[in-house]
Amino acid sequence: MVADFKLYTQFIGINTISNLIGNYMSRPKPTVLLEHVNKSTYKSDQVLSSEGIWAVFYKGKPINLKTQNILVTYPGPKYKKTSFSNPGHAHNLAKKLNSMFQCEDFNVVLLNSGNPVYI
Repeated sequence: MVADFKLYTQFIGINTISNLIGNYMSRPKPTVLLEHVNKSTYKSDQVLSSEGIWAVFYKGKPINLKTQNILVTYPGPKYKKTSFSNPGHAHNLAKKLNSMFQCEDFNVVLLNSGNPVYI
């Protein structure tokens, strides 16, 4: 196996292997729009660009998710996220809900424009 890898790297060139690994192994660097550094704690807050927000919809309508214990009222219901800045999390949640409820009614919607409601 190692001999095969050495032969392969000699055949296509080590730079090509490095480029292939570099292109597929790491996430692309985000574009930083704004940054604030707290000089006393050295904490940096960055505003990053995004394609949009991915949300899980049910039959074309936005939803909320609530979980609770049906036996006791403590600690009370918990509300789960249904919108994400990463598409993978939304797709995984939609697949999980479709499997749990044995349907195909949950889907993912990309929200990338709209009317401002807070100015």
